[in-house]
Amino acid sequence: MRIRAVRPPLEQVSSMGLRAARTTIELVSRTQMHTIVVILIPVVSLVLSVLALVAGGSPGLMEDYHIFLNTSMLGRNHDVAGKLQPWYSLHAMSVCEGTFTPSTTTQGAGFNVTSYTQLLKSSLFNISALLDHQLDVGPVRLNLAKSGFAKDLLDELDKVRGQFQALAGLYISAVAFSGLSLLLCIGRLLRPTIGISSANVAVALLAAFMLFVGNIIVAVSGKAVDKINNVGQHVGLSVSIRRKFVPITWTAFVMIAVMAAYWAYQFRQEMKGKRVVSRARQSGADL
Repeated sequence: MRIRAVRPPLEQVSSMGLRAARTTIELVSRTQMHTIVVILIPVVSLVLSVLALVAGGSPGLMEDYHIFLNTSMLGRNHDVAGKLQPWYSLHAMSVCEGTFTPSTTTQGAGFNVTSYTQLLKSSLFNISALLDHQLDVGPVRLNLAKSGFAKDLLDELDKVRGQFQALAGLYISAVAFSGLSLLLCIGRLLRPTIGISSANVAVALLAAFMLFVGNIIVAVSGKAVDKINNVGQHVGLSVSIRRKFVPITWTAFVMIAVMAAYWAYQFRQEMKGKRVVSRARQSGADL
């Protein structure tokens, strides 16, 4: 007896082909999206961390991302008037000073940077000591404390610098961990193992922790700024935190925290799969 092969209708073949093609496209798209997300998030976090770290590293580089000291009116009733730069800006790894352009009284005046400390050398920076040094230049020797400025004001100024020194160390660590997280993400895509996933979780959490503590220090610096302004308003000194700095650091933190959560989920799923395989093998051995 001869058996004939039954061919499915042409419409059914076309439908099956379309479903297979659609499934393949979905799998490829899902893989591509997974790759893009896994690489893009740590890249963005790394770039933002680096920007927060190197702001002010050269004249005019992200000069709006800093703590800003306006000394243009400082000492208007004392002998120190005119002996200081109109403004100073504190960054995580550098300190700049300069004049307003076109003039101090112009509304919306720009910043003309006249000098700045090089990266990693601002750890030696002491605000009150710098101001005293600049006042000491010339035939008439002056001193902020002797000129009637409260010691509390000088102490608060130097506290801000100390906080920024700690901030520099945290951001350097965050950049290092973010860079390592990116390398681990690439390694995980090339060679998916549970060990790399667990390392990703640990490194991403460390980077997130560094950025979070750095953001807390920025918030604490904001309170110090309020104290300085309360005391400094009587002598013509005003301090402000340029708010462009805050979104960068918090965005970097959120990005790397999402990365840590993602790899924690991946690690959990991989451990579940490993346990299922182990149980299956154990059941097979028992049979």
